[in-house]
Amino acid sequence: MFLKLLKPEEKALFLEFAYSLAHEDGRFEESEKEMMDAYCDEMGVTLDLTHAPQETHVLVKKMAETMNPEEKKIAFFELVGLAM
Repeated sequence: MFLKLLKPEEKALFLEFAYSLAHEDGRFEESEKEMMDAYCDEMGVTLDLTHAPQETHVLVKKMAETMNPEEKKIAFFELVGLAM
């Protein structure tokens, strides 16, 4: 919904975090892949969904350092939806 407002670097970081979050339970379900595809479509970007996910704590640190408060709200709003 608001992901298109992110800058390219933040879009990539968001997608990596979402990809890692989707793998946290040890599975990458079809519904999660569909959500990732929807994120990519919304932002006009692509993501290789075949690589191993990065560790979430590393990505959280990068997001904290890189994103401003508004970008963090956008990202975490969408990530809560993925987690649910």
